[in-house]
Amino acid sequence: MTIKIAQAKLAEHRVKADIRPPLITLICDASWCPTTNAGGWAIWWKSSAKSGKASGFFNTPFAKSYIAEAAAIVNGLHRADAQGAQVLVQTDCLSAISLLRDKPKPASGADALMVWERFCSVSTHTGARVTFRHIKAHSGTDTPRTWVHDMLDQEARFQMRLRRHELKGAA
Repeated sequence: MTIKIAQAKLAEHRVKADIRPPLITLICDASWCPTTNAGGWAIWWKSSAKSGKASGFFNTPFAKSYIAEAAAIVNGLHRADAQGAQVLVQTDCLSAISLLRDKPKPASGADALMVWERFCSVSTHTGARVTFRHIKAHSGTDTPRTWVHDMLDQEARFQMRLRRHELKGAA
């Protein structure tokens, strides 16, 4: 191989290495009522191109809080426009991370399986490569991430209370 060919191949490799998918940071939280199974969610995302936040309540009741946390992550992936992106999901729920990384066992329930299937569908459809980071909630530290997570915690709780009020009013 001549030196010019080797230099051309090296330059081509450097160009390919510099083409990286966009990185999206997604912070998610959910709030869940064990009496009514009402749940609320809130998300915040940031990429080099844009940022945003969203919140709402779940129309589907979930049997466990970690399933609601996982559903909040799925909502975040759907709303953050993660087409082909590397998504760093940050959540305070290790069980939600475990649920989404591994197919749930039948004993986990139909709602856990539904959330896992939706996660697989959204991540496949968008082509997003998802990684998870557990963040400690309510740590009392004064960092931007803590501030965002506390804001999401309050908003998710507000949304859960709205849904709980609707459910109790309908009874």
